[in-house]
Amino acid sequence: MPKNKKFSKYFKEYKVSNISAMIRNNSSAPRICTEDFKGRLVVITGVTSGIGYWTARKYASHGASLLCINRNTEKSEAVCREIREEFGVKCDYLIADLSSLKEIHRVAGELLELDSPIDVLIHNAGIYLTKREVTPEGIEKVLAVHYLASFIINFILRLKLKSQGRAEWLINQSRI
Repeated sequence: MPKNKKFSKYFKEYKVSNISAMIRNNSSAPRICTEDFKGRLVVITGVTSGIGYWTARKYASHGASLLCINRNTEKSEAVCREIREEFGVKCDYLIADLSSLKEIHRVAGELLELDSPIDVLIHNAGIYLTKREVTPEGIEKVLAVHYLASFIINFILRLKLKSQGRAEWLINQSRI
């Protein structure tokens, strides 16, 4: 298929209002966080590499206490040690395989039992598979990690987050 036919086929799937909103959003300056996060707890999944690692560092540089949810103990210890030494903030971790429903429910229960309120909750964990894999529960792994984990954790924590009155529910704040 010629290049311009691919583009037109792709382009037709979008409404004009969505396209104009994308152009507006891409032309606006990025928002830079300047807030102080001292005394706030930030929970992030998937912190051992990539965007999660840099997000954790950014929040730590603003003074946030971190609770990282990862699969690998050694990598979690290394990241938390690095963040504690470099930024002087509290950094702890929980180990959970977010492709397992049992593990998702367990870690959500542990978050629910925390004494301190959760100020920011970032679902960053993700996987990339070249072949379809299924969990022991019979669920496709990418679906479990990318969608079910965040949905279940949010669902279990919803009343805690709402009652503490500190967490902000971030709904699409773009100008669409």
